[in-house]
Amino acid sequence: MSNLTNEVVLASLQEKFGDAIRNYEEPYGLLTIEIQADKAHDLIAWLKTDEVLKVSFLTLIGATHFPNDKGREICVNYHLHSLVNNVRMRVRAFLPIETPNIQSITDIYVGADWQERETYDFFGVIF
Repeated sequence: MSNLTNEVVLASLQEKFGDAIRNYEEPYGLLTIEIQADKAHDLIAWLKTDEVLKVSFLTLIGATHFPNDKGREICVNYHLHSLVNNVRMRVRAFLPIETPNIQSITDIYVGADWQERETYDFFGVIF
């Protein structure tokens, strides 16, 4: 049984990424981190390679449209899972609709390719 709690994971992320973490919440117990868009790739890479967290599985990449949130209209959502620790989390990055660009994570998770293409098709996010 893992001693990894949302609090432990959050503390590790805050220590490593500081102010790049814009917000966090735990809806229904799911740790949800909002990260600065230009740091999303670094955070996800670190989650996968960290010796304690071992976030080895990408469950989903998708997006949400918030038309009334100026400069943050597109939210890219990454659902991740540490199979070893049985910890799930969501990482969110907001993008302006005029330039919905974010770095691809296909170098971290090969399976991200089709999910990124689908997110492009539905929301216009350029990975």
